[in-house]
Amino acid sequence: MNSLTTFFKIVPEGLKIYIKVIPGASKTRLGEIYMDKTKGRLKIYLKESALEGKANAALQLFFSDVFNISKQAILVVAGTKSREKTLLLKGGVARLLEVVHALI
Repeated sequence: MNSLTTFFKIVPEGLKIYIKVIPGASKTRLGEIYMDKTKGRLKIYLKESALEGKANAALQLFFSDVFNISKQAILVVAGTKSREKTLLLKGGVARLLEVVHALI
């Protein structure tokens, strides 16, 4: 399986993206795509710490900027207290996929 095509999944509500958060980085940025045991994941380096939900809030803000959608359209649907997370990006799939393909 190619990790480039398995870090996201089209769902009726929009797009699920599988990520691994690296908190406490020197700056917030996209990282590489890699394959874990079951699926591809996109590494996201966050400047914020993982304390008191700061990383999750920063993650929503970052993806809001990258995909040009509201923070309310980005949900952490799995892994709220884990570094491995699943995000649901609500919106038009065609436009979301354009951004994903620009990232890779």
